Amino acid sequence: RRLWPRTSAEAGAHGAAASAALPAHAASAPTLAEVVNLNDFEILAKRLMPRKGYDYYASAACDEITKEGNCEAYRRVWLRPRVMVDVADVNTSCTLLGCASSLPIFVSPCAMAGLANEVGELGIARAAGKHGIIQVIANMASRDLEDIVGARAPGQQQWYQVYINPDRKKSEEALKRVIDLGISVICVTVDTNVIGRRERDQRNKIEDRSQVALVQRSEAATSGGVVGALGSFTDARLNWQDLDWFRSVVGTRTKIVLKGVQTGEDAVLAAHRGVDAIIVSNHGGRQLDQARPSLDALVEVIAALRAAGLNGKLEVYVDGGIRRGTDVYKALALGAAAVGVGRPTMYSLAFGEAGVDKCLEILRGEFINCMQLMGKRSLDEVDDHDVVYAPLARK
Repeated sequence: RRLWPRTSAEAGAHGAAASAALPAHAASAPTLAEVVNLNDFEILAKRLMPRKGYDYYASAACDEITKEGNCEAYRRVWLRPRVMVDVADVNTSCTLLGCASSLPIFVSPCAMAGLANEVGELGIARAAGKHGIIQVIANMASRDLEDIVGARAPGQQQWYQVYINPDRKKSEEALKRVIDLGISVICVTVDTNVIGRRERDQRNKIEDRSQVALVQRSEAATSGGVVGALGSFTDARLNWQDLDWFRSVVGTRTKIVLKGVQTGEDAVLAAHRGVDAIIVSNHGGRQLDQARPSLDALVEVIAALRAAGLNGKLEVYVDGGIRRGTDVYKALALGAAAVGVGRPTMYSLAFGEAGVDKCLEILRGEFINCMQLMGKRSLDEVDDHDVVYAPLARK
């Protein structure tokens, strides 16, 4: 009898049943030794984390259909392994916007890591540095930006994610601070013109303002869940013309990434606007419920860029639903240059820095194992001939 869910959908949508399936000793004292895969982290995090923290990370919009769909999409892609290939040595290193990475994986920005563990973003920074991958620091971090940057290892790469504030002066001040700290890649979240209805989070009440992200603490409310407590931090007026203003603020040396692109049309617009990269993302299903899974949007984005003769004009990443090394491989085969991992990082942070370290180690091991079983020795050998993709079909 299996003790753990196969998918994040099982772990999240049926959390109570999944928790009941835990071994008796795990129910009282979960340990890292029990973790075998990334889904295990979600189950144990529910035991370890305060409810408001777990619900904030686990919550998605409305009926959470898109959140579940993000994971399920990868089950519609089948692999075509090649045999009789010498795979004793596999190279998984790559370069993302000029930044070296040991894996085609980065830590997606997730707000208020301190809700999972007091070490917060510092633990994520140190674990990411150990594995030689990029950490994207969240605008709504629970720890001071200077402290997070100070936690990085020599040569470690960190990017920064920003929401454009209705008060543009606040955004300008934040961006200047980021640039002064030597961060050269900024990810602008573009799918939060308004905030989605995250009902699971809304049922909770924030009683302590110290739990709220530093940049919004002065505006914190004490009702409506964690998101409600953050106050106003996004601008419904944000539009394509604002990229000119953004570029004037960050300068020409800073790389700009748009996070939240979900259609081929917007990918083409981003390329024409001179954006350096896009992250195909539906915000982990936290914004518009019943938006397509990120993987399906990725397929459309790559096709649109190729049709417009813009393939290679910008780098394309994807996040949402990555739980296995095979998921990473499938995303690369379908055109992504790298993938972002969000929720699993937060769940693993319930165990502190050691948890994030193990999360990334598991994903690394699974991805290398997949590369070897697919008969691939380097990332440039991965392509769309390696997979059989079944397009999304709604009943």
